[in-house]
Amino acid sequence: MAKHITVSLIILLGTLALIACSSAEDSRLVTSAANGDIALVESSLENVSNINVTANDGWTALSVSSREGNIDVVKYLLDHGADINAQESGGNSPLFWAAFGGHVEIVRLLIGRGADTTRKCPKCQTPIEIARSRGHKEVVKLLSALK
Repeated sequence: MAKHITVSLIILLGTLALIACSSAEDSRLVTSAANGDIALVESSLENVSNINVTANDGWTALSVSSREGNIDVVKYLLDHGADINAQESGGNSPLFWAAFGGHVEIVRLLIGRGADTTRKCPKCQTPIEIARSRGHKEVVKLLSALK
């Protein structure tokens, strides 16, 4: 039996990206999280078996919503059991992506919910190091206060 793959087209930080998922429901969840559409995220969760489902490129709904700065989606996913430290296929956590984007409130939320602040990405950068390299002073200050 042939396996069907659903491909969704989204724009992440101005970059065209394809998200391929094993089912239409998985694709809808990840795409809705990227777009910040909380209503679609809520309805999508009714049709997926695992909130931590990844797109074929390795992105979880929590990682992509953290990267895009969609705080309402991040809160919702965490409240419904998303793995706060799940790494996408590139090895980066939701906290890394929030720090990368300079999303102070998401960084604060993730830290408050127990995100690992010391996990390094494959390029050996912690969230504070990526925030510093991108000039996100408020995120650096927030993460520095934890030491």
